[in-house]
Amino acid sequence: MVITGAAPAVPERVSHRVYLDAALPDPGRSLLDLFLSAGCDLTTVPGRKQAKSYVERIGFDPKRSSGIPRACISCTKSDYPLLTLIVRKKIAAAPEKWTCLELPLSHAPMADLPGRLGEILVQIAERVS
Repeated sequence: MVITGAAPAVPERVSHRVYLDAALPDPGRSLLDLFLSAGCDLTTVPGRKQAKSYVERIGFDPKRSSGIPRACISCTKSDYPLLTLIVRKKIAAAPEKWTCLELPLSHAPMADLPGRLGEILVQIAERVS
């Protein structure tokens, strides 16, 4: 969610957007909105509650960052498979704008295989430069 709002705010400072097992919000939507649209009730997700980070709506102009390359790293053992389906549908609508990778890991690949994740991030960065 963070890069979605940050990239349009300072597009000249962002060379690539990487979504790591992340949601792809629309302007004016919150993470809770995305959970609900996926048929999930956030209160039923273990260890989660409706904190400000889940209910705060993100405002941004997607046109301001439309030229910034994007990568999506999906984690096949994620705790959020319904959100992953929504992400895949959004990417399928414009596949030419995305580099997509899958990792057989949980929602926290930086804890599961930090070295492998680091290699992938370097590979993405090298494609941009």
